[in-house]
Order: sequence, then structure tokens, then C-alpha cells
Amino acid sequence: MTDDGPRDLYEAMMLAAPDGIVAVDADGCVRACNPAAAALLERPADELIGSVFGFPLVHGEATEVTLVLPNGRSKVVEMRVTLARLDGRHLYVAALRDGTRRRQADHVSSPPSNTRAWSSRWPRTNCTTRSPPWAPWCTY
Repeated sequence: MTDDGPRDLYEAMMLAAPDGIVAVDADGCVRACNPAAAALLERPADELIGSVFGFPLVHGEATEVTLVLPNGRSKVVEMRVTLARLDGRHLYVAALRDGTRRRQADHVSSPPSNTRAWSSRWPRTNCTTRSPPWAPWCTY
């Protein structure tokens, strides 16, 4: 493996990550997402980027989110959020994992006590700016 620099390494990790990863600014606007997030949300990355995320972002907690997909089906997603700083600004990084099969297998009728269920339709409204130059991996 050659050393192409940290940016290339981070890009490769984001593109290969099996979980959906979404970067959301302090205003709730999606600034970047990886291909797994676009696949999980069943939306093209260019539609997700610039839209309002629409879910509460609670740093350090696992939350179950019920997504309403474009075809009307729903999907349960586990969301874990961390808080980062970039250029002096807060940036929420949400890792999304499909929990529909696990939840069905467990026959769980309500989320565990450390999670909350939310439902939303995507996207809400569009934000005014697009993906920043530090996130080249947000489209594919």
C-alpha cells in the first residue's frame, strides 16, 4: 500500500464503510454522505446533500429511527451520533445501520430503553449551500 496521504485514506475508508455515514452541520443540513448512507436511505447522494437531515441528533446516544422510504415502505435504522469540530464549527457525524432485520428477528415491539423511535419523510427542505470541498467522497 502506498502512502497517498491522509485525505486519500479517509476517502477510501468512507467509500468502503458498510454503515451509512452522514455529516450534518449545526443548522441540521446534510453536508456529506457516503455511498452506504445513500443506499440505506434509498436516495441519490446529490439529493441528500443540501437537504435538512430531519432527525434529532443526540451526541453519544443510540437512537432507532424509522425511515419512510420513497416507495412508502419503512425501515428501522440504528443511528449513533458523534460530535466533531471542523474549522471551529460543530459537525455531527451520524452512523446509520439497518436494524430492520435484527428488530424483526428479536420480535421487539418497542425500542430498548436507551433508544428512541422517530419517523420522518426525506428530504424536508433544501439548505442553501452544497457539500464542502473537504468531502470529496459524498457523491458517487
